[in-house]
Amino acid sequence: MTDIELRNNIAYVSADSTTASDHDLLMFNIADAANPILLSSINTGPGISSIALAGQRVYAAAASTAAQLHVIRLDGLNQLTVEKKFKLPLPYATATPPFGSSIFFNEGTVYLGTEKWDGSEFLAMDISDPINPQVISEYEADSKVNDIFVDNGTAYVAASNEKQLHLIDASDPTDLIAIDHFSPSGWERQEGKVTSLFENSLSFGRTSGGYNIIEDHELFARPATSSTSPPDLFDSSETDSVDISGGVYGIVADRRHLYLATRTSDQELIVVDKDLNILAAHSLPIAPQTITCDGARLYILVHSAPIIYEISF
Repeated sequence: MTDIELRNNIAYVSADSTTASDHDLLMFNIADAANPILLSSINTGPGISSIALAGQRVYAAAASTAAQLHVIRLDGLNQLTVEKKFKLPLPYATATPPFGSSIFFNEGTVYLGTEKWDGSEFLAMDISDPINPQVISEYEADSKVNDIFVDNGTAYVAASNEKQLHLIDASDPTDLIAIDHFSPSGWERQEGKVTSLFENSLSFGRTSGGYNIIEDHELFARPATSSTSPPDLFDSSETDSVDISGGVYGIVADRRHLYLATRTSDQELIVVDKDLNILAAHSLPIAPQTITCDGARLYILVHSAPIIYEISF
């Protein structure tokens, strides 16, 4: 399992199976969590790394060198149709194409992240004509892009190298401009994994890098600011950070809390306050892939099994 989106009790789940015939996008009605109903599924071919919903379409970052972006049309709740497979243009004829790794939709633009390659790893794409997507701007992250969040003309990009969180001006999607980056200690072993912005309060999580070093924190948060201009990242004295030994694989925020999907043994769901004090830690017999929410419930997608945990409070 790779990603999950929820809309009104409909779960959209993506997968990247080692079996070529397995379906890699599935739709479930989970209104009755004890009896989920498979509504539709499709095999796009190579597997899907990440998904973004926009109207009647799912935009998918594909684990494929043949086409990194898949456009999938929702024909009601009972049929999925691959409408377009788009291959990124090569920087030169013999370049090896990358896999798609992450995706985000914002205000008519799809933002696509890829694994590291000789081209740019972060791209803005015009999808005003969904069956004819066009690359309109590129940004060289020099690393695999693991997560993307775009809000109010600013893109936050979690990456795997020294620059683990990029702050990019995306106010004009045709001209992506670097503003700042964040390089916390431990970047040689750890990867920027997930970023979240809620009411201008920024949080960022990364992996533990295998052997946990207490001083190299995995969760960072910056309190909300009143300014609507692109904020500083985590260089101010107001930044909080904390050690999460198993790494942070997903973040859901509300006004008072952060809900973390972690791979810390017996603490796979951790709840912290806005000062990053741990309020609760819950054991789940899983390795989480990511976390999302729908209404008053949290949903954790399992990494290596077809399971979704629904959590209510």
